[in-house]
Amino acid sequence: MKKKQQKIVDMANNLTNNEICDLLNCLSDRIDVYFGLFNKCCLGSKAHFACMNGTQIQLNCETAEYDDLKDWDFFQHALEKKPETEKETTQ
Repeated sequence: MKKKQQKIVDMANNLTNNEICDLLNCLSDRIDVYFGLFNKCCLGSKAHFACMNGTQIQLNCETAEYDDLKDWDFFQHALEKKPETEKETTQ
């Protein structure tokens, strides 16, 4: 491992979870979270903020603001999109 990388690892290992939350919150506008694929649509969201959830760090995405993900236009598009296998059998 390079010296610079080792310094970062050492620093990270010395941070408390609260300090990691603070760091993630400082960087949240530079972080995108990828959820996965659904009906060939890449689902992801901008990071919104980090907080503690018990002893764990919880990273909240902008999409967490929705009461129901069906209210998110892109998610609704992915839900309504026919899967390729269904398209092939209906044609």
